[in-house]
Amino acid sequence: LALAEEIGWRAGLAVANARAFTERAQIARTLQASLRPPELPEVEGWEAACLHEPAGEANDVGGDFFELFAVAGGWMAMIGDIEGKGAGAAAVTALARHTLHAVAQLTGDATTAIRQLDRRLRGGPEVNLCSVALVQLRGDGAYVLSAGHPPPIPMSPAGARAIQALRPPPGGVPEPANRA
Repeated sequence: LALAEEIGWRAGLAVANARAFTERAQIARTLQASLRPPELPEVEGWEAACLHEPAGEANDVGGDFFELFAVAGGWMAMIGDIEGKGAGAAAVTALARHTLHAVAQLTGDATTAIRQLDRRLRGGPEVNLCSVALVQLRGDGAYVLSAGHPPPIPMSPAGARAIQALRPPPGGVPEPANRA
């Protein structure tokens, strides 16, 4: 009788552990799916492609991000990277991507979006370095603003053209003190 009780208790514990693991795995899959960038839209007059390979066997997301979305007067593409790995980097990735997306859509301005991200990252509980490059695609050309991230290399029938980075990475450099 004691042996049967022990086996029953252990079987119950194993079932409870399996249920907890399954629930946690489902939560992780749901959260990762919500953090993955959407597929790139078709943009008339431009070609865009991406390949996203997060590190780790069980990870679909991490510290890298990209997106292409409509803004007033054209489109904006972003590519960036958060310092670190795992769930912490993924959380800051979501914050960075959504901050840049929202501010850029509201203002249509890459500089304002990067400044807001810089303020947001420096206002958080931890300092997370972030590198980002934003590309505005308009009818009259592409304009790149890179903040610590290697800028994209524009390709045309005439060939590739390197672009210089223009700003320090968001969250990495303190804002200068106002002088009276």
